[in-house]
Amino acid sequence: MSEYLLGEPIFISDSQKIYRYKVNDNIFTGDIKPESSVFVNSRISCEFKSCEFINLSIDYKPRNKESRGFLDDFKKNNNTYAIGKVDVIIDNPDYNMVNSRFCVRDVKTEATLTKHDSRYYWKLNVNNYDIFDKLVEKVSNIMPIINCSEVYEKDYGIALTTEKMKVKMILDYYWNLLDKERRESICEKVRNALRYL
Repeated sequence: MSEYLLGEPIFISDSQKIYRYKVNDNIFTGDIKPESSVFVNSRISCEFKSCEFINLSIDYKPRNKESRGFLDDFKKNNNTYAIGKVDVIIDNPDYNMVNSRFCVRDVKTEATLTKHDSRYYWKLNVNNYDIFDKLVEKVSNIMPIINCSEVYEKDYGIALTTEKMKVKMILDYYWNLLDKERRESICEKVRNALRYL
């Protein structure tokens, strides 16, 4: 857990301001489970084991002008929460690499506080499907590395062997989350694409 830090007040008008909070430390390590044990689809039913939450970022806009920040509001109402973003580090235990971890960035989170020994700490709520959506986005963005790596190596003489292994490791992790129907759909897209080569 990371202790609460005072936010930086940023004025967006003469009468309104937001409080910006940034926490770079590890805030949480553990499993992210689906809300239901019944399988619905890959997005809703996936589980992420031994995740780490880092780089919490919150822009908190108080509901009243007299507020002195998130902690001040939380002390008055312990149901107070803010929407923010956090980076999630995921480990792929199926890969025998020096570093089999990768980061999914800017995952939506609900943030609130919890009190221990008269100190306040950040407490986050992250949904598994929000991690999944950002993982899909990451997979889409890194696919060109596989598609263009040979051309890059030929033209610039810089081998992307390590990066290619990392990309394959992330793709493999994503593939294993998918249910059978989604896998068949991807295979069909690949088969159709090969017809035009």
